[in-house]
Amino acid sequence: VYFAFSALLVAAAWRNWPARAPHPTAGVRGGRPWVAPAGSLAAGGVSSLLGVGGGIVFTPLLHLVVGLDFHKAAATSIYLIGVTAGSGALVYFMRGDVASQVAAPTMLGVLLGATAGSAISHRIDARWLKRAFALLLLYMAVRMVLRGIHGG
Repeated sequence: VYFAFSALLVAAAWRNWPARAPHPTAGVRGGRPWVAPAGSLAAGGVSSLLGVGGGIVFTPLLHLVVGLDFHKAAATSIYLIGVTAGSGALVYFMRGDVASQVAAPTMLGVLLGATAGSAISHRIDARWLKRAFALLLLYMAVRMVLRGIHGG
């Protein structure tokens, strides 16, 4: 499974590497409303099974398959992860399992970092963001191969 996921990450990195001239997309590709929910179900399962963050799966899915431009795909991926994590976090919080003394300052740091990252990302050409993301995908592919070799 690790090797197959690694191959998928390499393919996504290859497809994500920007061409010299960017290919703008108008928005979501029509005619396939089932792609995002079905892909999200598969992406959630794969990311949980392999212990990787959902963004490494959701962002290429939203950009390469659904057709969102890269900035919107990344933002939508983060939003989806936040909704998913928030739902689970609320359950754990209600059970009393959350260490508030750790969670509160971490939430503040995440909020400040997300605000800064969002402001900066719109000033960076999408081609550079896509290159950085492709390199991250390749790094994760190497990590998956090593997990496969060393048994997780």
